[in-house]
Amino acid sequence: MITLRLGGRLHLAPIKKDVQEILDLGTGTGIWAIQMGDEYESARILGNDLSPIQPAFVPPNVHFEIDDIEDAWTHTRKFDFIHARYLLGAIRDWPGLIAKSRAALKPGGWLELQDFTMQVYATDGSLPKDSYLTRYLEETLEGMKGMGVEPEPGAKLKGWVEAAGFENVRVERFAFPVGRWPKDGMLVGLFNLANFADGLEGFSMRILTGLRGWKKEEVEVHVAELRKELKNRAIHPQHDM
Repeated sequence: MITLRLGGRLHLAPIKKDVQEILDLGTGTGIWAIQMGDEYESARILGNDLSPIQPAFVPPNVHFEIDDIEDAWTHTRKFDFIHARYLLGAIRDWPGLIAKSRAALKPGGWLELQDFTMQVYATDGSLPKDSYLTRYLEETLEGMKGMGVEPEPGAKLKGWVEAAGFENVRVERFAFPVGRWPKDGMLVGLFNLANFADGLEGFSMRILTGLRGWKKEEVEVHVAELRKELKNRAIHPQHDM
């Protein structure tokens, strides 16, 4: 979804075609690392994650390790490019992670962080202030704060990166629609809708009942109404990365 919204680009940093060492933090399924391995055949690409969900058959220059990126980093390798995408809600100490990334970069290396703000809006005023989506996100974000993780890193990344001593810091913002309403960019909206809808009830149940005091039945009703709302093409929600 993110690569599609970026016009097919895997990254925005101006790395060289002969880049040698690349690190993907919180690699997840490993799809980004695999695509980078295909595009940069001369590079060694390392992806790390807490979960061993990456495929076994990958390009020969791509490797994965199971690791907690918030623990002390043990690799002695230095990297030309460090990338992290969509770590929203997963990191407790963003300044610490960014400092470790800076220490692991070669001179002249690049760090690229791609993450979201979850404040939804509609530029045409079609999203009611009391929408199910707005309340769901407000309650979920408060619950995540109670877990000790940063639920909305996107808007804070620039300040953290500058505080860590990085130079040539640049911010680019991209709007991500939610749903099938856009005339152009519908595919991005559908992917984003799937992100919201898939596993919505299970995630909501844990956060809203465990941390926000909702009853199970209240969550079920709210999620059902939220699913209907997200499919309403008259409402045009979006949020930024």
